Amino acid sequence: MKALMEMTIQKEPPRVPVRPKNSKATYVVGDASGCGFGSSSWKSRETKVDAVYGSCTSEITNRSSSNFRQAANLVMRLKRMIESGTLERGSEVFVFVDNSTAEKTMYRGGSSKSKLLHT
Repeated sequence: MKALMEMTIQKEPPRVPVRPKNSKATYVVGDASGCGFGSSSWKSRETKVDAVYGSCTSEITNRSSSNFRQAANLVMRLKRMIESGTLERGSEVFVFVDNSTAEKTMYRGGSSKSKLLHT
């Protein structure tokens, strides 16, 4: 019930395309913890899973919140996928993350408090 209440709290429904233009859904799972980060992606009806992982600089690890690192990990991943052409315009994307702040950033399309996510 709590989830349904949160999903229907908006006065206006979110504007989303009725149908994706690309027939393959893309799934992205990401996590950032401590100085490490990683994400993997998979397209429906394909067998290849693409994974990326690494370490943040000590400056980012020490001066950024875990919420920022989680959201930035996903934003960077999606940007790279778009730039490389592995994520096409009009694709349906499902993002999985264990951080509610990062999830809300993905749902709303940005974070008004963190301009760093938009660079």
